[in-house]
Amino acid sequence: MLKKLVLVLLFIALSATFAAAAANLSLQALQQDLSEKTAGLISGPHEQLLFNKGENTGIQKGDLFTLYSPGKPVIDPETGDQLGELAEPLAVCQAVDVHPAFTEVHLYCLKPECSALQGLEAVRFRDIKATYLDVTAAAFSHYKSLRAALSHLDWQGYKAVSGNDLEKRLQQATCSDQKAPELILVADKDGVTLWAGSEILSVYSSAAGSAESKGPRRRQPAFSGKQGSGTESPSVAAPVVQPPKPAAVPGTSAEIKAGNIRVMASPERVVHNFGVTVPSGQDQPYLVTLSGVEVQARALNGGDTHQYTYDGFGEVVNISVAPDGRLALNIFVPGEGMRSKLLALTSDGFRPLAADINYILAFMPNPAGTGAAQLWGQRFNPADLFIPSVYRLKIGEDGVSRGESISVPNAFSLFGVFHADLNANGTPECGFFNPGGRLAVYESADKKWQSSTAFGGSLKTLLIDDPENDEMAPREIQVWSQPASFRYQEKTYVACALNQGGIAAMLGQAPRQGTVGILDSPGRGFRLRPLENRFSGPIQDVFFWQDQLLVCVVEGGLFNQSGPSHILALPVASLFPSAAGR
Repeated sequence: MLKKLVLVLLFIALSATFAAAAANLSLQALQQDLSEKTAGLISGPHEQLLFNKGENTGIQKGDLFTLYSPGKPVIDPETGDQLGELAEPLAVCQAVDVHPAFTEVHLYCLKPECSALQGLEAVRFRDIKATYLDVTAAAFSHYKSLRAALSHLDWQGYKAVSGNDLEKRLQQATCSDQKAPELILVADKDGVTLWAGSEILSVYSSAAGSAESKGPRRRQPAFSGKQGSGTESPSVAAPVVQPPKPAAVPGTSAEIKAGNIRVMASPERVVHNFGVTVPSGQDQPYLVTLSGVEVQARALNGGDTHQYTYDGFGEVVNISVAPDGRLALNIFVPGEGMRSKLLALTSDGFRPLAADINYILAFMPNPAGTGAAQLWGQRFNPADLFIPSVYRLKIGEDGVSRGESISVPNAFSLFGVFHADLNANGTPECGFFNPGGRLAVYESADKKWQSSTAFGGSLKTLLIDDPENDEMAPREIQVWSQPASFRYQEKTYVACALNQGGIAAMLGQAPRQGTVGILDSPGRGFRLRPLENRFSGPIQDVFFWQDQLLVCVVEGGLFNQSGPSHILALPVASLFPSAAGR
């Protein structure tokens, strides 16, 4: 009896607490953020999908629109009178990059096929599925008020959930190219969080008198597109620009501020890829860089320097550096395919291990953090471009032989892949940038997460001629830099280059700006958090070495192929000043 009484009193207290919290929530702010706005679909310079409205009309990044078919007349069969027109939903569009007068959007068809014709009308948040999940089990009255005020949403109902149920529901809502994002409002003791797919759009705090209670804290764009006059890092003059920014939204979209940045090296040339390695039998680490066709290894103590120059008929695509002095040199020969090489760094310089390897190569660290790096290879030739045929390769005295096959999804690219167990469930995830520029995470063959934002590549691309029609324009393949996985306080993270996408990338221009994203699994799903620091050029590559995240940035970007480059060292501890509980 006493136990029941305690439970009843606890429920009453929770209800009163949330009622007080709900009173502090700005219903007006939620209504404004989820209000209807109309936009027209237009075609960009390269037939990309755009809306003819932008920031000037209150559209924000992450907003969802329903795109409608042309209205069909509705005729009264008895009188023959036209009663009006009926337009059917064709697709859901999400704003991925918002400009002052137009918006770049990603389209999710509601049927297997849909025609996105110029001039079609889209309405923000009309007919978008919305679900209210209540962790407190005391917010039903708040849900009723919202449902009445926002009747244009396609409400899926109210549900009181536990923490485990919430995790499953959010995972189910993860959008993909086959599934449009939905709105989920999550009520807890701190307020209401607004999700779209697997991304947080807004956080509405219930703290009385706080700045958040006066309105939403909207998700900040991954790239501001501006270089303000804020304070620069005292140890890095040119590469780092930190415009004044509002406080970051907590959760998925929260930004991370890196401190104690120092310059490790500043070559007066474009560095396309780099890594740090300690040759077998030595204790001296070397910084290995690729610039054009030249690979250079420089001892970090300022001692020896070794060079290797590729003088064959082919294009040096990138390098992948293993911790033990080995490196893979990916070489593409037009009309033939990959003719890659393996090199070993020794005290006397570079020594060839194997040549004419018909695969894209990448050294992948062991997800357990132990043992030698594995060599992965993906078949690649002009006829079938990227074929999801990936193998673990064995390096022997007679060259390279094929080992076991690795299961990967369609459209997989070994350029820009990581392999790490982020959610600590014993099955490593495989992540890569898909052809649309979105970071996708798979576990075995199951897609677990995809970024809502499309990113741009670096300064390196491959032009592949059509083997069947030499009059066709070459196809451009983006060479993504390889993310860096690392462990910190018993947790696994992945760092990857997040370069500015948008119109510049679609026009084939190099990005002007970039930053670094940190991907992890905080307990439910995955989250990608950019560094607050903005760099004055594209991020070319990232690498993890001795508790430091190393970042290579090329000044300028936008057709800049002459450098200089800066390799920066960011102590990992500075990225997570309060890692406990993350």
